[in-house]
Amino acid sequence: LDMKELDLLYDVMVQYYRMTFRYADSQCRDVTDKKEMFAYIARLQLGASLSEITRYMRWKSHASAIHAISNIGGYIEYYSGFKRQFNDIIDEYEFRNAVGLLFDLQ
Repeated sequence: LDMKELDLLYDVMVQYYRMTFRYADSQCRDVTDKKEMFAYIARLQLGASLSEITRYMRWKSHASAIHAISNIGGYIEYYSGFKRQFNDIIDEYEFRNAVGLLFDLQ
């Protein structure tokens, strides 16, 4: 997986949630939900490996990614708010990807 795809997903999510969360050490639910949503989308929609997600999020082990993906999968199934967030983020990601709005880091 090209890291630019993960960068684009993260950028979409930062704008959607209006906050950064990648390097946040906070264990509050608000931050962890966003990290878990990122892992879920990266794995199931982009096909990122557990090790790619773990490195990107700077987690200590891929067990964190497994736990995150499992949590959000359950939330999406049972809570309409999470399902809506998931769909909104995927729609925006696919739109930006389709029109080639991959931002240039140079």
